[in-house]
Amino acid sequence: MQQKTAMSDNQLKQFRSALRILGREIGNQLKGETLCCGVTPAQCHTLLEIDHRCCVSVSELADSFGLDRSTMSRNIDGLVNAGIVHRVPNTSDRRVLDIALTEQGKTLVHTIHSICNESYRKLFRYIPEEKRKDIIDALNLFANTFRQFRK
Repeated sequence: MQQKTAMSDNQLKQFRSALRILGREIGNQLKGETLCCGVTPAQCHTLLEIDHRCCVSVSELADSFGLDRSTMSRNIDGLVNAGIVHRVPNTSDRRVLDIALTEQGKTLVHTIHSICNESYRKLFRYIPEEKRKDIIDALNLFANTFRQFRK
Protein backbone atom coordinates (compact mmCIF):
# COMPACT_ATOMS: atom_id res chain seq x y z
CA MET A 1 0.00 0.00 0.00
CA GLN A 2 1.28 3.44 -0.91
CA GLN A 3 2.03 5.76 1.95
CA LYS A 4 0.17 9.05 1.63
CA THR A 5 2.23 12.06 2.55
CA ALA A 6 1.04 15.60 3.08
CA MET A 7 1.90 18.18 0.46
CA SER A 8 4.05 21.09 1.51
CA ASP A 9 2.70 24.62 1.22
CA ASN A 10 5.11 25.21 -1.65
CA GLN A 11 3.87 22.11 -3.50
CA LEU A 12 0.27 23.22 -2.99
CA LYS A 13 1.12 26.69 -4.30
CA GLN A 14 2.79 25.21 -7.40
CA PHE A 15 -0.11 22.81 -7.93
CA ARG A 16 -2.74 25.54 -7.62
CA SER A 17 -0.81 27.81 -9.98
CA ALA A 18 -0.48 25.07 -12.60
CA LEU A 19 -4.15 24.19 -12.20
CA ARG A 20 -5.25 27.83 -12.73
CA ILE A 21 -3.14 28.09 -15.87
CA LEU A 22 -4.42 24.74 -17.14
CA GLY A 23 -8.02 25.76 -16.45
CA ARG A 24 -7.63 29.01 -18.37
CA GLU A 25 -5.86 27.35 -21.28
CA ILE A 26 -8.42 24.55 -21.55
CA GLY A 27 -11.26 27.07 -21.29
CA ASN A 28 -9.79 29.19 -24.06
CA GLN A 29 -9.21 26.11 -26.20
CA LEU A 30 -12.78 24.87 -25.73
CA LYS A 31 -14.24 28.27 -26.57
CA GLY A 32 -12.30 28.38 -29.81
CA GLU A 33 -13.20 24.81 -30.76
CA THR A 34 -16.91 25.01 -29.98
CA LEU A 35 -17.78 28.56 -31.02
CA CYS A 36 -16.99 27.71 -34.62
CA CYS A 37 -19.61 24.95 -34.32
CA GLY A 38 -22.26 27.30 -32.95
CA VAL A 39 -22.49 25.80 -29.46
CA THR A 40 -21.30 26.87 -26.04
CA PRO A 41 -18.67 24.88 -24.14
CA ALA A 42 -21.43 23.58 -21.81
CA GLN A 43 -23.50 22.44 -24.77
CA CYS A 44 -20.41 20.86 -26.31
CA HIS A 45 -19.71 18.86 -23.13
CA THR A 46 -23.34 17.76 -23.03
CA LEU A 47 -23.34 16.66 -26.67
CA LEU A 48 -20.13 14.70 -26.26
CA GLU A 49 -21.50 12.94 -23.17
CA ILE A 50 -24.72 12.06 -25.02
CA ASP A 51 -22.63 10.77 -27.92
CA HIS A 52 -20.49 8.71 -25.54
CA ARG A 53 -23.52 7.10 -23.87
CA CYS A 54 -25.82 6.95 -26.96
CA CYS A 55 -29.04 7.47 -24.97
CA VAL A 56 -29.05 8.95 -21.49
CA SER A 57 -31.59 10.51 -19.14
CA VAL A 58 -31.45 14.12 -17.99
CA SER A 59 -30.90 12.86 -14.43
CA GLU A 60 -27.91 10.77 -15.49
CA LEU A 61 -26.45 13.70 -17.39
CA ALA A 62 -26.97 16.03 -14.43
CA ASP A 63 -25.25 13.53 -12.13
CA SER A 64 -22.37 13.10 -14.54
CA PHE A 65 -21.73 16.86 -14.57
CA GLY A 66 -22.49 17.46 -10.89
CA LEU A 67 -25.40 19.75 -11.78
CA ASP A 68 -28.97 19.84 -10.57
CA ARG A 69 -31.60 18.37 -12.87
CA SER A 70 -33.25 21.73 -13.64
CA THR A 71 -29.98 23.25 -14.87
CA MET A 72 -29.35 20.26 -17.12
CA SER A 73 -32.96 20.36 -18.35
CA ARG A 74 -32.52 23.99 -19.47
CA ASN A 75 -29.34 23.03 -21.31
CA ILE A 76 -31.16 20.12 -22.99
CA ASP A 77 -34.16 22.32 -23.87
CA GLY A 78 -31.88 24.63 -25.85
CA LEU A 79 -30.40 21.68 -27.72
CA VAL A 80 -33.87 20.25 -28.42
CA ASN A 81 -35.07 23.63 -29.73
CA ALA A 82 -32.03 23.78 -32.00
CA GLY A 83 -32.85 20.32 -33.39
CA ILE A 84 -29.58 18.85 -32.16
CA VAL A 85 -31.02 16.35 -29.65
CA HIS A 86 -34.43 14.84 -29.09
CA ARG A 87 -36.24 13.08 -26.30
CA VAL A 88 -37.05 9.40 -26.76
CA PRO A 89 -38.90 6.98 -24.47
CA ASN A 90 -36.57 4.84 -22.37
CA THR A 91 -36.76 1.22 -23.52
CA SER A 92 -36.91 -0.21 -19.99
CA ASP A 93 -39.03 2.48 -18.27
CA ARG A 94 -41.59 4.27 -20.46
CA ARG A 95 -41.99 6.99 -17.76
CA VAL A 96 -38.44 8.16 -18.43
CA LEU A 97 -37.39 10.13 -21.48
CA ASP A 98 -33.85 9.66 -22.69
CA ILE A 99 -31.88 12.20 -24.67
CA ALA A 100 -30.37 11.17 -28.00
CA LEU A 101 -28.64 12.96 -30.85
CA THR A 102 -30.61 13.79 -33.97
CA GLU A 103 -28.96 13.36 -37.37
CA GLN A 104 -28.05 17.05 -37.19
CA GLY A 105 -26.60 16.42 -33.72
CA LYS A 106 -24.56 13.45 -34.94
CA THR A 107 -23.13 15.58 -37.73
CA LEU A 108 -22.29 18.36 -35.28
CA VAL A 109 -20.62 15.96 -32.85
CA HIS A 110 -18.60 14.47 -35.70
CA THR A 111 -17.43 17.99 -36.59
CA ILE A 112 -16.54 18.73 -32.97
CA HIS A 113 -14.55 15.49 -32.74
CA SER A 114 -12.71 16.29 -35.97
CA ILE A 115 -11.82 19.83 -34.87
CA CYS A 116 -10.74 18.71 -31.39
CA ASN A 117 -8.71 15.76 -32.69
CA GLU A 118 -6.79 17.99 -35.08
CA SER A 119 -6.22 20.59 -32.38
CA TYR A 120 -4.94 18.05 -29.85
CA ARG A 121 -2.75 16.34 -32.46
CA LYS A 122 -1.01 19.70 -32.84
CA LEU A 123 -0.75 20.10 -29.06
CA PHE A 124 0.77 16.64 -28.63
CA ARG A 125 3.56 17.57 -31.06
CA TYR A 126 4.95 19.66 -28.18
CA ILE A 127 5.02 16.67 -25.83
CA PRO A 128 7.80 14.12 -26.24
CA GLU A 129 6.36 10.84 -27.52
CA GLU A 130 7.71 8.86 -24.56
CA LYS A 131 5.79 11.17 -22.14
CA ARG A 132 2.38 11.06 -23.86
CA LYS A 133 1.09 7.92 -22.14
CA ASP A 134 2.19 9.33 -18.77
CA ILE A 135 0.26 12.55 -19.45
CA ILE A 136 -2.89 10.64 -20.45
CA ASP A 137 -2.63 8.34 -17.41
CA ALA A 138 -2.09 11.30 -15.07
CA LEU A 139 -5.01 13.24 -16.54
CA ASN A 140 -7.31 10.21 -16.16
CA LEU A 141 -6.20 9.75 -12.54
CA PHE A 142 -6.67 13.45 -11.88
CA ALA A 143 -10.13 13.59 -13.48
CA ASN A 144 -11.31 10.51 -11.57
CA THR A 145 -9.89 11.88 -8.32
CA PHE A 146 -11.75 15.16 -8.86
CA ARG A 147 -14.97 13.24 -9.58
CA GLN A 148 -14.60 11.18 -6.39
CA PHE A 149 -13.75 14.28 -4.35
CA ARG A 150 -16.83 16.08 -5.69
CA LYS A 151 -19.12 13.21 -4.70
